[in-house]
Amino acid sequence: PINALVGVAGTPLGAAEPESSARRLRLLVANVWCERAPTPALAELVRREAPDLLAVIELTPSWLAALEELADLLPHRVAAPREDPFGVA
Repeated sequence: PINALVGVAGTPLGAAEPESSARRLRLLVANVWCERAPTPALAELVRREAPDLLAVIELTPSWLAALEELADLLPHRVAAPREDPFGVA
């Protein structure tokens, strides 16, 4: 399983989304664990949740390559993959 949180900016995690019609920013944060080989589970979660922003913690070069399939959904990125637990995107 992928450790991930999905939330709406300005809303506490676990709380119901506000009822206002104002634009909300959806954020998905995933810790992929740098020692785990990439799996399709994260891409599936991102496609299902359709966040505005995706933050990936412990990003390795192999995880970054595996997430390229999300370029159509999240075309803009800043990524700093590493082979240790300090890679992020």
